Amino acid sequence: MTSAPLRVLYVGSWSRSGSTLLDLILGQVPGFVSVGELRFLWERGLVERQLCGCGVPVPECPFWRDVLREAFGGVDAVDPGATLALLERVDGLARLPWLVAPWRPPALDSDLRAFREVLGRLYRAVRAVSGASVVVDSSKYAVYGQLLAGVPGFDLRVLHLVRDSRAVAYSWTRRTRMPEVPAGERYMPVLPAWRSAAFWALEDVALHLLLRSPLHYQVLRYDALTTRPRAALSAALQRIGIAADLEFLQDARLTLGPNHTVAGNPLRFRRGDTPIAPDVEWQTRLSPGDRRIVTAITWPLLIRHGFPLRPGR
Repeated sequence: MTSAPLRVLYVGSWSRSGSTLLDLILGQVPGFVSVGELRFLWERGLVERQLCGCGVPVPECPFWRDVLREAFGGVDAVDPGATLALLERVDGLARLPWLVAPWRPPALDSDLRAFREVLGRLYRAVRAVSGASVVVDSSKYAVYGQLLAGVPGFDLRVLHLVRDSRAVAYSWTRRTRMPEVPAGERYMPVLPAWRSAAFWALEDVALHLLLRSPLHYQVLRYDALTTRPRAALSAALQRIGIAADLEFLQDARLTLGPNHTVAGNPLRFRRGDTPIAPDVEWQTRLSPGDRRIVTAITWPLLIRHGFPLRPGR
């Protein structure tokens, strides 16, 4: 594998903010490869054998078999349980202060070095197998982004995707089946509005801690992405120093086919012509009580991102 710096384009957000849509768009840019929410490779992909975006269980997917062979010597050479345990020791918002501090406990420092070595081998294998120059990871969470930022030889660029907190809260109340779990009926988790709002605010603040240079971090609003995708995405990528051919977005439509995303919204299993349009169902379906609760918890950040406190119904 090449030792050249590896450019990783990280999509950060709180869940249900449209990151899968952005991930699929970026995956169609020439020279880019989208891997979905790679943070969940070990648990959902290898332990639970959930479906890759191509429709095959991750351990049987030719792309991921090649990646794991390149990185670790093969699927059978990987101990996903041990790697997942290592991830759990270094991940989570409670550890963010330690990750950005100049000193940390020796045990945590040792775990960080070990996990970042795994990440380095994995992402470089993705580049080698795909032949892409940019690896797109939509794992979303700020702490995982901080883990990536510390991998030697990574050139991390961050797109912070921000969706109105009330839209996100409404999405968390919807019961949606997970097609990546072929055996039985499994649904995406639901959260009460206040809890979604609290996590939305925490992740928003934490993602700003990833900021190292204005050239490496840019906010992209969901409503801009879904109403003028080519212009909004082009401007955001330019601000973080990434050149991208977005001609395929000229008509604000995507032609979706098989992909090799590890986890994400069920949208990644859709095929064929797909229009890009905002989901505004929340404006009429979110209860007035939940709307007031979410606004009360997140209003300073809503103002900072330019969202109206009283959006029209």
